[in-house]
Amino acid sequence: MKAIIYGAAWCHACHQAAAWLRAQGVEVEERDYTEAPFEVLSLPAVEIAGEVLMGFDKTKLVKALRHHQN
Repeated sequence: MKAIIYGAAWCHACHQAAAWLRAQGVEVEERDYTEAPFEVLSLPAVEIAGEVLMGFDKTKLVKALRHHQN
């Protein structure tokens, strides 16, 4: 499983999301939010298998990871 995090160097939540995803065994690629191919409404923007989640919400991330695992 791989996730792309669109964030910023100054964004604490972006770093938390990356660390949390790595702890779950997810490969993480970090990119600047200005490189996102979609409108970033809040940071971090996390893309998992084409699904985009805005913000660091563990509940939503767990649901997305489970959904795209199968």
